[in-house]
This record gives sequence, C-alpha cells and structure tokens, in this order.
Amino acid sequence: MNEKKIKYALNFFDIHDIEYEKNCIDAVYKINSDLNLKLKVKEVFDELFYNDDDNRYNMLVNKTNKELFDSELPFITNVIILLAVSIYEKNSFLFNKEIILKQKKRIKESLTKEKNMNVRQMVWISHFILGKIIEVGCLQFQLTNVTYMGCNIKIHIPRGVDLNITNVISSIKESKKIIKDSFKIDNPKYYCNSWMLGKNVRRYLNKDSNIYKFGNLFDIKENYESFDILRFVFNIKDDDYTKLQEDTRLQRSIKKDLLNNEKLYNGIGILK
Repeated sequence: MNEKKIKYALNFFDIHDIEYEKNCIDAVYKINSDLNLKLKVKEVFDELFYNDDDNRYNMLVNKTNKELFDSELPFITNVIILLAVSIYEKNSFLFNKEIILKQKKRIKESLTKEKNMNVRQMVWISHFILGKIIEVGCLQFQLTNVTYMGCNIKIHIPRGVDLNITNVISSIKESKKIIKDSFKIDNPKYYCNSWMLGKNVRRYLNKDSNIYKFGNLFDIKENYESFDILRFVFNIKDDDYTKLQEDTRLQRSIKKDLLNNEKLYNGIGILK
C-alpha cells in the first residue's frame, strides 16, 4: 500500500479534500510501519474482496475498529476501500455509465460522510466495489452468492428515498433488464431483509403509509430480533430509550414498545 495509489483512488472517486487526503496517507504510513497492523489490514482486505463466502460479512460487520485491527488508528477502513479501487475498476465494466455514476456516488458518500468510516459501512460499501449492487430508481439490488429460498437478488432501500409504491414497482420492473444485462440472469427472484418487514412495524403504521404498502409486496418468511430500526428511524443505537425522540407516530410507537421491554425485529420476505 502506498501514497500514490491512495491519491489515484481519491481522484477516481472525486474526493478533493486536502485534509482528508493527508489523514488517509498518514494512516497508510502508520499501517506500513506496524507489521502486526499491516497483516490485520491485509487479512480484512482479503476477506472482503477475495473470499466468496457471504458469511464473511457476518464475522466482520458488528466489530469495532479496535476489535478488528487491535488498533484505534483512524482512517484504516477508508484506506482499505481506497486500496480496492483497481478491483472496482475491473468490476465496473459490467455496467452502463448511469449505473457506474450511481455506484461511485455511493462509494464517495460512504468514504466522506463521517470521515473515519466505521466497520459496518466499510463492509456495506465493499459490495459496490465488487460490482454486486446496482441502483435502479429508488431501490438497490444486490447479486448474492448464496440464494435465500431460491432468491438470488436482495433488495435494499437507500436512506431518504421516496418509497412511493409506484416508484418501488417501477424500480423493480426496470431492474430486470439491467440484471439480465449485467448479471446475466434472465428470471431474477427477489427477497428483502429489513426492519420495514419486521412483524412489529406493521402495527405501528396505517395501511396507507409507504412502508406498509412496501411490506405488502412481500411474503414474509421469518422474523428475527434486531435493532436495525433504531439506526434508521432514530439514527442512533441508544441504550437509554427514554431519550429517543418522538417526532413521528413511528418513533413514538417504537419508543413505547422499548420502554415496555418489547423486542424489535427484522423480517425477511420474498417478493410476491
């Protein structure tokens, strides 16, 4: 790993922040000077980009930088993503110009949003680097290595999109041609794993809400306990539930359940 490659990657992803560049290059020098840290970084890099087992993400995603690298050096995760620029360049040939622009935008957003990227975000953005995710309309579609009940395309909902049901259906329909062109799959089968499909969410919402209508598109197969809803609805994972905001009906309902020791869930559903 070297300074030249970092500078190339920053320019490739249209990042022109001098202070950001300095932090990334400083991190590279410190990684190179610590053999133990350098080996750990290489190990994570190889797990992300050269291991085809989808379960590898589960082993990484909930760890902190300290747990994963035995170091609190900032910008390690950013450096790992930037060093994978050549992998992205190779995989991007699968896609048209519009898809590439959206992928590069998402990668840039993740690299710069919080400056020192957390492990979860690093793992998430590695899917884009590998060319496994396309964004069509309001949804993202991930090619999975392991199918779920025969489904090979996983639907993701980007934060802040307009989830109007017309937009959702249009996005799914339009994705089929791009999936065929890019992934060579003629008849994609879709599934979604999200807090929006959790069994408790539907009773929080009225039947005219976008999230409720989105859930109706899926045949829910299982639920499991998860705190994902806290990250997406409150932007935090806070153990002191009394401090959670109550600006919307959904927030008030979730907070009430948490204060009553109710569990929160993610649901996994197959597109009907």
